[in-house]
Amino acid sequence: MLDLKTEFERRGLYYPDNVVSILNSSLQLRSGIRAFMLRGPAGVGKTAMTYALSDILNAEYVFYQCTLGTSEDDLLYKLLPSERTKSGIEKIPGPLIEALLKSRKKLTVLVLDEFDKTRPSCDALLLDFLQNCRVSARFSNQDRIIVGNKNNLIVFLTSNDERDFSEPLLRRVIQIFIPHLSVKLVRELLSKKFKDERVVNLLTQIYIDTINAQLRKPATIQELYQLGEVIENLNSDNFDLASLVRSFIVKYDDDWIKYVQYVNSREPYQFIKEEVPEENGNINKKYEGEGEIVIEEKEEEKETFDLNKVSRIHIKKIESSFEVEEAREEREVCMKVEDENKEAYTHIIKEFKPEPTDRPDQFGDYKMYFDENKVFVVKDKPLTLDELSRIYLTGEFYSEDRGVLTTVDLNALINSSIRVLYYTKNCIRLKFEHSRDGYSIIELNLKERKRGKYVSIYDVFVRMYVNGKAKAFAEKVKVIKEELYLKRLIKDVSTDYPKRSQILRYLDYVRELKHTFNVNVYFSLYGSYNFKTEISSDSVGFCFGYNFKSNIMKKFGLEEGARIDIDDPIVDKVVNYVVSELVRE
Repeated sequence: MLDLKTEFERRGLYYPDNVVSILNSSLQLRSGIRAFMLRGPAGVGKTAMTYALSDILNAEYVFYQCTLGTSEDDLLYKLLPSERTKSGIEKIPGPLIEALLKSRKKLTVLVLDEFDKTRPSCDALLLDFLQNCRVSARFSNQDRIIVGNKNNLIVFLTSNDERDFSEPLLRRVIQIFIPHLSVKLVRELLSKKFKDERVVNLLTQIYIDTINAQLRKPATIQELYQLGEVIENLNSDNFDLASLVRSFIVKYDDDWIKYVQYVNSREPYQFIKEEVPEENGNINKKYEGEGEIVIEEKEEEKETFDLNKVSRIHIKKIESSFEVEEAREEREVCMKVEDENKEAYTHIIKEFKPEPTDRPDQFGDYKMYFDENKVFVVKDKPLTLDELSRIYLTGEFYSEDRGVLTTVDLNALINSSIRVLYYTKNCIRLKFEHSRDGYSIIELNLKERKRGKYVSIYDVFVRMYVNGKAKAFAEKVKVIKEELYLKRLIKDVSTDYPKRSQILRYLDYVRELKHTFNVNVYFSLYGSYNFKTEISSDSVGFCFGYNFKSNIMKKFGLEEGARIDIDDPIVDKVVNYVVSELVRE
């Protein structure tokens, strides 16, 4: 068995013993693909662990960074510009197929990083992949089953818990939770690196502060090492620590604000002797003089039994209420729902299963407060559109999310609004109203992704304010699946009795859809109608019927129901023939 702990530490990575032990033991399994889901807060080394392990095992490394809205096709294919194809685009294997092919020859580590950002439908795609080491894919207009070597494939999914996963997927993976490094371990590592105990104490306190301030990620060991070396090189007790922390530890503007607010709210830690002028609050004062880090070790509680005589035994009742914190200052929140009877409290917990805390009035990102003698459930962070669409509660909500819109969807949104508040090429602000559910204001920040002849596609950042029932409005701008695009876009050109111009326009149109949306578009012959569109989740059919069927079958040797890729040259020949027949009619 590998000494993974030593190998990780040689590469500057440190994990709890139980995490390394579970990983090491699980790698010895030989009953199928060894699949892991690494969970834990950002910055604990989930991705770094996968790269280090591939290096330790001398394995091939296939890495894919998932982004918001990553689809099944993204995991199966990559689209690259190519001069070899008529469309100018070539379909090559994506991460799943690439890993299967590499596993046939050598041990391979596949990493789907931040898998929680993918669409929920991606969970189903992985089921057969993890169970049977195979996927079904389509290349050169032919369906193929691609199989790898189970014994040569190790799969890692990493997650920051932005969404829940399906139960069948969770059954197929070994979940490993990686927590923040303990303060005790961090201090031990720093003590080996630095001789000056004051530097060790200071760096340890900074690490504690980055955790307590709830930043995106706490300070890493490598960052603390760099900061400590700079402090030693300064060779002085007089320096602007805030500037150093800003440069080496806290990299984001919003994190810096949170860090400043937290450090200024706690009791001072003593280290720096002289005050340095400060723009962001007196952070330096919080690290003055001589300080000492106290690490409390909890003793293991031993269960004991003490039997006593009593005069009467009765059942203790369960208290039905708990204390709710009263807001002592004005707060800016992204959700505010009145909740006197715990309806909102119950709904949020049932729907989202937020991480519990040691307080019943604080659960995940949600909290309960008294305000003007009323109880409210609030959320400090913006809701995603998915969260908003799953909340049927009435209140005030603020949401931020990213998605994709076409000009068709954008125009539909504008037309359904009651008022246009702001209108430029990059930003559109609309107001919507419902007679019973209140109103909402939606701001769309647009960035054109691709301009087409008939339709353009935009990446959109959505900001949304809702006063009323959340679900009534969220679905208006929820990210729309590709098949819904196709249904609306095709509707205005599909007809049972086409004219010559409609057929030519439609052929051009569906080809653009194929290359814009990466869907299969095929030509086919059927016997019960003149002209029809067939739509499934991943394909569009361009179909001719009985008026032309017999002549086409005889002239071009096509069989009824056969599917031909829309880019096949024979399609143009068939269409030109049909158009000439229409002209004669």
